[in-house]
Amino acid sequence: MRSTPQLFSKALFKQNLHRFWPVLVAYLLFVLISSFAMVMSYKYQEIITSEMFMRNVFSLSEILVIVVAFFSIAIAVAVYSYIHNSIATAMYNTLPYTRKTVFLSNFLSGFFMLMVPLLVLFLLLIGIGINFNCLNILGLLKWLFIFTSVSLLLYSAAVIIGMLTGSIIAHIAFFGVANFLLIGLETLIDYFLSEYLYGYVSTGLSTTSLIAKATPIIYTSSLSHNSQTQNDWALWIIYLLLGLFLTWLALKLYQKRKMENTGDVIAIRQLNPIFKYGFTFCCSLTFGLMLISIFSLRSNFFLSLIMLLLSGMMGYFVAEMLLKKSYRVLNTYKGFLVYALLLILVSISIYNDWYGYASRMPEIDKVEAVVFSNDGLSYYAMNNLQADKNRVFLDEIPKLPDSLAVTYGNPIDKELSLSGNYRYVYRNAENLTPEEMTLLWSVIPGIYMEDKSIADIYQLHTYLSTNVKDIRNKYRSRDNSEWYLQQELDYLYYNIRIIYRFEDGEVKNYSFPILMPKQKTDKLDIDIYNQLASIAGSKERRSKKIAAIDLAPENIRNIVFNQHINHYMEIYPDKFKSVAVPITEAIGDIEIAPEDYAEFLDALKADYSSMSDEEMLTLSHHNWGYVRFYIENLHLPTNNKYRDRRFGIDINYYYKNTIEFLKNHGYIDDETYDIIKEYTKFVSE
Repeated sequence: MRSTPQLFSKALFKQNLHRFWPVLVAYLLFVLISSFAMVMSYKYQEIITSEMFMRNVFSLSEILVIVVAFFSIAIAVAVYSYIHNSIATAMYNTLPYTRKTVFLSNFLSGFFMLMVPLLVLFLLLIGIGINFNCLNILGLLKWLFIFTSVSLLLYSAAVIIGMLTGSIIAHIAFFGVANFLLIGLETLIDYFLSEYLYGYVSTGLSTTSLIAKATPIIYTSSLSHNSQTQNDWALWIIYLLLGLFLTWLALKLYQKRKMENTGDVIAIRQLNPIFKYGFTFCCSLTFGLMLISIFSLRSNFFLSLIMLLLSGMMGYFVAEMLLKKSYRVLNTYKGFLVYALLLILVSISIYNDWYGYASRMPEIDKVEAVVFSNDGLSYYAMNNLQADKNRVFLDEIPKLPDSLAVTYGNPIDKELSLSGNYRYVYRNAENLTPEEMTLLWSVIPGIYMEDKSIADIYQLHTYLSTNVKDIRNKYRSRDNSEWYLQQELDYLYYNIRIIYRFEDGEVKNYSFPILMPKQKTDKLDIDIYNQLASIAGSKERRSKKIAAIDLAPENIRNIVFNQHINHYMEIYPDKFKSVAVPITEAIGDIEIAPEDYAEFLDALKADYSSMSDEEMLTLSHHNWGYVRFYIENLHLPTNNKYRDRRFGIDINYYYKNTIEFLKNHGYIDDETYDIIKEYTKFVSE
């Protein structure tokens, strides 16, 4: 009677441990160093809470996931090194085991070496928690589950990649590429579209995006600074299940693997076209975009396309050489011709926007709020618009509403720092309630909520969308060094950004870069400029600007003014021949006297009220001064993180009331005043 073949061999398991124990020891050494570092960090702290303990544990994630990835490929290469050598493969095939037994024995021995250090670290962390009376066993179990899932996924990925190639070097290289392939392609494609698809809105890099979640190393590293990631149970379970699936798939590939493919870059011939054209495409983007950047060809689409094709051609023939193990590959050019035609077609379609990307329009009926800017968006704009889903940074808000300042500014706990002093712990401003989010929007000038403002923005957007072809062609014809020289640097650039937030929480993002000469004669330029000015000078924007500086004088600790008008004298020396160099430039910061605070604020408010729409449009241009406000909100508790605030305002030549105040009260001298007047004439020409 035929015996049932065994699924696992203790002999192979022990043999791998005996041969590759240095890898296990190296991993254990890292674990011991990490735990020792944590103990030393706690040595001088009297009180350590369980929350502090778990924050420190998860703070290791950024380094630990890299270590897990490194040892995953190191162990996989070690235990399956024989499949890359024909003699060793033949020897293994003579063993009295089935391929399934050999694979599972090697896989489990490798995974054992990967998990033992992790379990040792888990036990050490339990010991540290007990010793310092800060143990959080549920938190540690969650941490262990997360890193078990990640370890299985990365290790199984390293194993299956080994099944796809017959070369150790390719095995290591492919593992590195695979771990960052999606996020790398996203970055390259995003850059290409940003340069050649007019109106494209860059996705940017985010540790919570779908691409980041599909890149375990990136997403797991975010555990160190993103508490929401820790509770993403669905994803960690998916990682675990995906690791099991890749293990099963690797087993099937191993059972069907052909010995004669040992040494090939791709061991499964059916995958050769995928490797060849994938490698070609990656080379086109990577090296093509590098050449475009080096030679500054961004504004020349034809030459940019040539760079992409040349880089792709290099990648295509290199891939053929690797697959055929020969330099004689020129006769395979037909495959590249097909690729080149597709690349040209896709590139032209993107450049000319055959898809109507820039002309798309949203439904205005259910718009809740709009972020609008004519000079790009702040880093926090999207977070503020989605404050019910993201973390917001309230430190950036000049005059924070008291309810938000109390909720997120009063401490909820305190902990002992390494210096021996207590440090307050505050609630993160994230996932705000609808009421809190609306209140936040009401004090941010770049967010529009009033019907009139939203209608004006939508009207401009409709105009841009309707005329997008002409606008795009004008922008591209002007966006070159020759046009800039013709304008003698006297031109207007607007990076129009519009983000709609709808009642269901959805957001839609739009972008329109605009270039126009300062002396506008084209109807298209004039219409766009007038609508931009109307939005910039809207009642809602003016009122928010005024509200931000509506400060009680008793809460003002200091107001410091600094002017840098000499900077413009150096840039445009011919324009200032008739005026003397201001002596106040050497003084540096000028403090506004406390008795002048109220009058100074009134001057700023008067400027925001009296400026024309066109002047409001230039608030961020031609700034010659800067005002810093240092505030102490006396009505807030002394331990409130928002009690002490500071913010600044740029001052340009349209702040007429402010300029007159500074001169009349002796804060700027006559020479500086004359230069400002002279500069005003110059920029107004």
